[in-house]
Parts: sequence; structure tokens; C-alpha cells
Amino acid sequence: MSGTDILLIIFPANATHLLQPLDVVVSSTFKACIERHTDIYLGNGGGCSLSKEEAVIMASTAWKLSNLEANIKAGFRGCGLFPLNKLKMAERLDSFIRNGNLENTKLAEWLAVKATVQKEVLVLPPLASGPEQGRR
Repeated sequence: MSGTDILLIIFPANATHLLQPLDVVVSSTFKACIERHTDIYLGNGGGCSLSKEEAVIMASTAWKLSNLEANIKAGFRGCGLFPLNKLKMAERLDSFIRNGNLENTKLAEWLAVKATVQKEVLVLPPLASGPEQGRR
């Protein structure tokens, strides 16, 4: 845009997941750190659930260890957004076209077992009917 020093970039439809710096680096690093802490907690006999206090401590520690400043910069650089790098953007798009979306693979795996899980695992008793329903 002239006079404002703003560069307007239009992304192709349905391609934002390829170009979102937080998803590319920051969120994945934070998520991996949370998973490591959870594995350690469970491995040390922490049980199957977390208290709110334990969850906040775990998330806070993971956040601090996520090296945010470096990862945010790496995310923008890795997406080709800053500095602007059309070649990097094209590489990510080509990789997506060649390899597909991992999320679709996960969805396909779930759809293959969905009926079995719903039938055999997620069977809950029917809700109570009558005046007792909703009272505690």
C-alpha cells in the first residue's frame, strides 16, 4: 500500500496452514515440550490426571523452555514471511503437494476405526429420564 509501508500479500485459498509461523515452529515446540513433561510426570508415578496447579506449572515450564524469541523468528523465516522469500513459500507448497497433509492421514486412520470405537468403547448408559434427571 503506498505511503504506509505496508506490503499486502494475498495467500492462495486453503494454504494458510503452510504459512502460519506460530503453527510451523512455536506451537509444535511448545506441544513437544508439554508432551515430554507429561511423559515424565506419568513415568514418575504421577497418576492419570493432573491437578490445576500441576497443569499450570507444567505449561509454564514448557513455555519458558520453548525458546520463544528464537522460535518466532525461525517460524517467520521458515514460512518465508520475513524476510519475504517466495522460494521458501514455494518449497513449502511443493512439499505439501508432494506429501499431502498429515492431518488428513490422521483423519483417515480415525475413520477406519471410528465405528469400532463408537460401538465397543464409547458405549455409555442411557440418560435417566423423569424428575430425578438434572438433580444432585
